[in-house]
Amino acid sequence: MNSKQLAEALRVSDETIRQWSDNDHISRFLSRTAKQRGSGARRRRYTEDDARVLSLVASMRSDGWTFEDIETRLSSGEVGQWPPRPRQDPPPRQEAAPEPEPEETGTGLSVRQMTALIGQQQGTIETLQEERDYLRGKLDESEEARREALERASRAEGQLDILKSLREEQSAPQPAQDAPAVVEDMER
Repeated sequence: MNSKQLAEALRVSDETIRQWSDNDHISRFLSRTAKQRGSGARRRRYTEDDARVLSLVASMRSDGWTFEDIETRLSSGEVGQWPPRPRQDPPPRQEAAPEPEPEETGTGLSVRQMTALIGQQQGTIETLQEERDYLRGKLDESEEARREALERASRAEGQLDILKSLREEQSAPQPAQDAPAVVEDMER
């Protein structure tokens, strides 16, 4: 599909699709044909996998996530739904209790805004916890490799000490076996 078709399905502009396709945090997750640009380039073509990636981008960007956060989620293998769920018009609004004013939360934010921020922070926390666990695993692997290297170094030092002592024994002057005969010749 082309960028216009994808943009219509994701309810964003064609230009937005092209910008996301060129974004350094996103482009590495897209096919080669989705990243074509320049005067000699063919028109961009998006695969279904590209559409899933950009579906997640559209969803997360509409919720206020940064491209760095989106890249982290894409790196973990997460993608959006394709084709996207049809957006339904909200049901007619019934008279309900009015939404609290921003001042009522004491932060200048409405309850809805606070809930959205909390959701974003929870996603960031989960991502950071996953990264922490990954780094702990790498640290454990590094520690094991370091211990093994120290053991090999210790064994090599022991072997080196043995070789040095053998070399010293070989290069030490040996007592001459005909020395008594020379002494006897001198005495005569």
